[in-house]
Amino acid sequence: MILRSLSLKNFRKFKSAEIEFPDGIVGIIGLNGVGKSTIFEALAWALYGSIAARTSVSEIKRVGASPSESCKVELNFLFGGNDYRVVREVNGKSSNATLVVNGKTIANGSEGVNKYIEKLLGMDYKSFFTSVYAKQKELNVLSAMRPHERKPLILGMLGIDAVDDVIKKIRDDAKNKKNILDRLRIELLDENGKPKTEKLRREIEDLTKEKEKISEEIHQLEEKLERKRKELLALEKKQKEKKLRYEDISRSVEELERRKEKYLRKKNLEDEIEEIKKKIKERKDRLKVEKEKAVKYEGIEEEIGKVEDKIKEISSKLDAIKKERNEKEAFKEYKRKEILEIEKRKKEIEKLGPDAKCPTCERVLENHYYNLLEKISKEIRKREKESSVLSEQIKKIEEKQDIVEKELDALQKRIKHLSEERRELDKINATIRSLLEEIEEGEKSLVEKSKELEEIKHVSFEKDEYERKIIEKNKVYEEYQLVLEEYSNKKDENNRLKLELEKAKGNKKVLEQKIGSIKEQVDNLERIKKRIGDETADLEYLQLLVDIMSSFRTDLISRIRPMLSAYASEFFERLTDGKYKLIELDEDYNIKILDDGRAYGIKRFSGGEEDLANLCLRLAISEIVSERADRQFNFIILDEIFGSQDSIRRQNIMQALNALSSKFRQIFLITHIEDIKNFMENVIHVIENEDGTSYVKVD
Repeated sequence: MILRSLSLKNFRKFKSAEIEFPDGIVGIIGLNGVGKSTIFEALAWALYGSIAARTSVSEIKRVGASPSESCKVELNFLFGGNDYRVVREVNGKSSNATLVVNGKTIANGSEGVNKYIEKLLGMDYKSFFTSVYAKQKELNVLSAMRPHERKPLILGMLGIDAVDDVIKKIRDDAKNKKNILDRLRIELLDENGKPKTEKLRREIEDLTKEKEKISEEIHQLEEKLERKRKELLALEKKQKEKKLRYEDISRSVEELERRKEKYLRKKNLEDEIEEIKKKIKERKDRLKVEKEKAVKYEGIEEEIGKVEDKIKEISSKLDAIKKERNEKEAFKEYKRKEILEIEKRKKEIEKLGPDAKCPTCERVLENHYYNLLEKISKEIRKREKESSVLSEQIKKIEEKQDIVEKELDALQKRIKHLSEERRELDKINATIRSLLEEIEEGEKSLVEKSKELEEIKHVSFEKDEYERKIIEKNKVYEEYQLVLEEYSNKKDENNRLKLELEKAKGNKKVLEQKIGSIKEQVDNLERIKKRIGDETADLEYLQLLVDIMSSFRTDLISRIRPMLSAYASEFFERLTDGKYKLIELDEDYNIKILDDGRAYGIKRFSGGEEDLANLCLRLAISEIVSERADRQFNFIILDEIFGSQDSIRRQNIMQALNALSSKFRQIFLITHIEDIKNFMENVIHVIENEDGTSYVKVD
């Protein structure tokens, strides 16, 4: 398996990152906490999903990303000559995954992709990352732990605990089998501790005898029902004959009733026609009278028009007279006011006297005084005469107005009288129209009824024949009802026998069900006996399997130490340039290094050599896990393996790792130590921004 590229979007601290993975030793360098290990956590999540995340899926998304933004990881890798691309995405509360092989989509959905990857790589998440991912804390504990702590840790990394789990499950199965056997043996016995089968068989015998008795009762009821069936058939035939006879007579009676109805209708039509003719004659006579009444009102409309025109003419004349009178009276009033004004002036002059000065020229009036009074008196007399003439004219106008008003009043009385006559004429005309309509309706009805009468005028009806048929119909109906009643009684009796038969059959069925149920219980007990035998054999097999698996575990553990020693020795020899050729592991998995033909404890050697030995043992564990899965992984991830090593030891380790390039095509070193990059072919820097997000920079 070769890693090609990794794309991150809103994953943990990364807002966006695109990483191309080259071959050789690749340094992942950055300060603590910037997200170096997050890159490979994203790799794990892409392959195995939520089980590989150290937090819940909801916490994978970058803090600060908007709700509409998704969290997405895309991984490209080569495996078995094929190109694989895995995409995982979380959007809101939903998540999805897609696997594409050589450009073709193979699996969709988180569960589908998880199953495909696990099957493809041949191992689960824990086994995969044990084989490719080594951390400093794992290397340190290998030599620092006590023997009773170190051995379980190494065996757990190698998956030996899976064998322990299998052995435990087999023992649990055996325990369950024993419990099942105890419960099954109890089920074979009744409350008194005796076998249930004997009691059940006696119950079957008693129920079988009761069933035979009910079977005989059923046979007798079936014979009775057969006799009743034949009786019902005979009655049914008789019933049909009576019914046909009754229906035949009923049809005859119905025909007579129709003839009777037509005959009565004929009589009614004859009476109705005579009545209609009588009414038509009465209305024609009245019509003649009404028309004669209308004659005397001929020309009334013309006369009304003339009177109305005359009224308009007189009204206009009267208006003109009133207007003239008003004008004369107004002029007379004006003259009266003039006379009063002149008399007022005269009195003022008389009051002044002849010795007074003229108000206009201020000369003494003397003789002019009398002349002035005479002149004023003449004006007064002139206006009084004019007023008298006006009074005389007004009087003549009033007389003329009185004559015209009397003439108008006479005309209005005349028009009122003529209007009353016109209303009377309208009533007469309405009566004439109503009579004409009634005559028309009557003549129409007369035609219709005469036509109907013509159609049925030859209908005859024999009352005696009708009454005889009614009597015959009633008699046949009574006979038919008697047969029906007899048939109903027989049918009720037949139904009662059927109910008894159904009840007996039901009782028989209940007995058969009871017998069947008891037989089933017996069969179930027999099956329990057989199952007890099978479960006993299974228990013996499980106990044997526990012994075999325990022996296998012992053998496996005995073979693992030499295998680990061989792989670790191969790595150690390469990393020390052949200085040390052999690493041994004792029963407690303590590391011993063979130096000049003699095995020494790891504490005898330098710190750098101790670190190399621990690293080689960890690499050996990875190699064994990978080979046991029958898969070849061409990369390994080493996370902060330098610990507190000085620069010389770090340089030695880097030189030793370069020697492993033939074994691993890609070696990823995660470290916060900057000067390590001088010993690496490729470096990926992980840098944190001021806003807390991280990004990658490739040298």
